[in-house]
Amino acid sequence: MLSFFLLAFIVRGQAQQKQSLNYYSDVVLNKIEATLDQRNSIKSIRSELDLKLSDIKNNVGLSVDEIAAKNKQVYNEAFLKYNAVLSDEQKSMVKKLLFEVQLENVRNGHGTFHESDHFKKRMELFKTDPLPKKAIIFLGNSITEQGNWKSLFPDKAVYNRGIGGDNTFGVLARLDEIIESKPEKIFLMIGINDLGSRQWDNTLILENYNKIVDKIRKGTPKTRLYIQSILPLNDSLLKGASYRNKADTIMKLNNELQLIGDSKCAGFIDLYSLFHHGDNILDSKYTRDGIHLLPDGYSVWMEFLKKNKYL
Repeated sequence: MLSFFLLAFIVRGQAQQKQSLNYYSDVVLNKIEATLDQRNSIKSIRSELDLKLSDIKNNVGLSVDEIAAKNKQVYNEAFLKYNAVLSDEQKSMVKKLLFEVQLENVRNGHGTFHESDHFKKRMELFKTDPLPKKAIIFLGNSITEQGNWKSLFPDKAVYNRGIGGDNTFGVLARLDEIIESKPEKIFLMIGINDLGSRQWDNTLILENYNKIVDKIRKGTPKTRLYIQSILPLNDSLLKGASYRNKADTIMKLNNELQLIGDSKCAGFIDLYSLFHHGDNILDSKYTRDGIHLLPDGYSVWMEFLKKNKYL
């Protein structure tokens, strides 16, 4: 779902300050020409949200992880209610405003990156399994994290640097460890959370991809960097509504990633085509939740890399 809680603070600061979009602000409501009825409904949604957040905060029996999960849930519920109040044209305007804020942050050197508890735990775990020189690294989000790469490639020095929930900003923020190890190969797959839970535009994602590629190329020029396509989704199995109806967007992004992979990297690896049968839907035999792969899916992935002599 959209990380609404990371964006609902200030509308604008000074030129070089980080900016955020407050969906409930008069600035936004004026720009989308919200009616009086819409404003009243949105005000009610905001009041309900604040009340729920207060109840969660005051519940001393909740753990830190439980508080975070409940906060995310109520923010996502509020965002869905907010969206339901708006017309399609207004939702498009809000999306455009959000993109403008994100793009301005990128241009001012501010990443929209949030260190989740899971991110921190994975980073601590990586310290206990340091990267040797000339390793092979799988880099990405939960789809990468859930791959048992050492078992899939037992004769290779393969290391898993996947973090569930990660996005292009997160990868960019944690490249130093990888670059310092001067790996032989990097297999990068990132972006589905940018499109889904973050609702970021392809232009922003591609800007980050170019930054990631450029930083790796500069820091370890002999490393063979492969960009792996974003996988298809299966909407009928997805629980998160924000990930649905992304097929066209994913295909367009993959087309752009292929250009980057072919022109600036060791190559582009089309896994998207591998996991659907002409319908742009992730084959249900490879997934239970519409986004993550079952073990058979990783076996297909592994065989494809071997067959095409990537590994």
